[in-house]
Amino acid sequence: MLFLLLPLLTALFPGGDSEGGFEEPLSYYLIQTSSFHNHSWKHLGSGWLGKLETHRWNSSSGTIIFLYPWSRGNFSNNELMDLERFFHTYFINHQGFYISQLMFKDSFDLQVTLGCELHSGKAFVGFLQIAIQGFEFMSFQNETFLPSPKGGEKAQKACLLLNLSPAFKHTIHRLISDICPRFTLGLLDAGKTYLQRQAPHRSLGLILLAVIVALGLLTGLGFWLRKHW
Repeated sequence: MLFLLLPLLTALFPGGDSEGGFEEPLSYYLIQTSSFHNHSWKHLGSGWLGKLETHRWNSSSGTIIFLYPWSRGNFSNNELMDLERFFHTYFINHQGFYISQLMFKDSFDLQVTLGCELHSGKAFVGFLQIAIQGFEFMSFQNETFLPSPKGGEKAQKACLLLNLSPAFKHTIHRLISDICPRFTLGLLDAGKTYLQRQAPHRSLGLILLAVIVALGLLTGLGFWLRKHW
């Protein structure tokens, strides 16, 4: 479905960052802030559609908090439960990774940004960036973890260890290149009424129109194929 939506978005937004087009990339991203102080962890997590917060993470129950009725997008309950299980396991495992394997002993703050963005109707681009104490630590590009020059030996060791796990790299790649784009388009479709009322710029209205038209075309195509096959 996604590969059929993108050409239509491209046709509706051929220009780039010109007047009347996108004023900024369309994006959905997760922000994780984890603090390790006095031998204990505190985690905060949120999800953002552009500048609008749509989700939060309940660290006590290990579940997603949906801030709007449409925040589930078009994902099924099973798909959302799978994501909850993944992030719950991730929060548990990454604590041991930084303390036991990377040997962080002093208090520190960890910031993780994971998501995808669409530039001028072209293909979605996924990203994962990790910072420690506000400085770049490592990133994920082309299915590979890359250390930041500012990350030092710990960043190099972290990337070496993570790159030894093809399964984990595949999961991260799927999150940012498949799940995130599909979830973003689903949010735009499910929340179109609210977003159209709130949209301060013409560009977001055009994005919503593109998604609505594309979904309509795909629905019609589905009926046609069912009738003629």
